[in-house]
Amino acid sequence: MSRMAIRSPAVKRLMKEAKELNKPTAHFFTQPLEENLFEWHFTVKGPSDTAFEGGRYHGRIVFPPEYPMKPPSIIMLTENGRFSVNNKLCLSISNFHPESWEPSWSIRTVLMAIIAYMPMHGEGAIGSLDCTSSERAKLAVRSSTYKCRDCKKTNLELLPEVEEVPGEIQELLEEASDVVKRLVIKPEAPVAKKQRQEPPQDAISLGEELNDPAQELRQQIFQQKSKQYLWTIYLLLFFIGLLLSRRLYLIDYK
Repeated sequence: MSRMAIRSPAVKRLMKEAKELNKPTAHFFTQPLEENLFEWHFTVKGPSDTAFEGGRYHGRIVFPPEYPMKPPSIIMLTENGRFSVNNKLCLSISNFHPESWEPSWSIRTVLMAIIAYMPMHGEGAIGSLDCTSSERAKLAVRSSTYKCRDCKKTNLELLPEVEEVPGEIQELLEEASDVVKRLVIKPEAPVAKKQRQEPPQDAISLGEELNDPAQELRQQIFQQKSKQYLWTIYLLLFFIGLLLSRRLYLIDYK
């Protein structure tokens, strides 16, 4: 790698994160390809108490030269029933939504967000699937044997069972909470009111209902906001559950 390339903010940031993430955690493992620092492969563990529990899922993260100012692309490689494989995913932390991205977010943030998104409904987003729980559970059982042709290892080899490092879950929760706060919906731009002619008085008296385009648009905006607020609540509940599980584990261990 040339000296000029090493001075690149993206290269410095990715090399720093590679050192920080050089060992598997209880929830994920990720490292860049040997020949390309801008392409990382990851394996994440399916969230507990869901159809994905026990599953291990492999994917790719492709970073732009402007990282961390711009978000990466995310591609899943292991069949999972939530995300399609070999397609870029439309997530709030991916290149589909650069307006939501924060340069302070890290690769670890991205991976924890992927885990949190798995139990949620796809809502028709690009790259999303809404398979049944039984289908997802079957895929979870098979997922550990998936072998990446680039990594030349199975998911179980890449992400074996490891003990959780004390304090790790708290750090993850704090980082993920930062993501959740920034994904709260921003106020919509005011909708311009259309002028329309009032229907004849006799038409109103006959009780005929006329559709109001502005009202329909307001209802659509309200429904969209409600869905995204629910997603935010689901994310918070997921990470609270992780924290409680960790505390119960420590109590039992003592």
